[in-house]
Amino acid sequence: MTTAALFVPGTRRHRRVEWRWRWIGRAALALLATAVLITAVTVVLKALGATTANIEAAAAGLAVASVVWLPVTRRWGPRGHLCWSTTTYVFVVYLAFMLWWTFASHLGTAGTASALFLWLLELAAAILGSAYL
Repeated sequence: MTTAALFVPGTRRHRRVEWRWRWIGRAALALLATAVLITAVTVVLKALGATTANIEAAAAGLAVASVVWLPVTRRWGPRGHLCWSTTTYVFVVYLAFMLWWTFASHLGTAGTASALFLWLLELAAAILGSAYL
């Protein structure tokens, strides 16, 4: 009897409304979790003696990353959204820092070429990691 009930058409109107409320709930929880993470990062950076500019940049970067990924991860749970957005944020920041460091450290021609090759491999790893989305 219950298996036969699977073949009875349901009302789409109720499912659509229910889906919207679920999405709103997941988005609200994801943003709340992001706010908690930003607060924790701010406290840790202050305890480590980071400058105010660096603390503000880290907080803004985490917030932007969360908002940018929110539409893409709308069907995910809040933990999945938070993990994905922070992981991609950290990877982008790491790649940007390593590219800056490559040119700022004056490695010479061979060293700079080798560092750029390694950076391209890290970029490829980031792209492959993003393919799982």
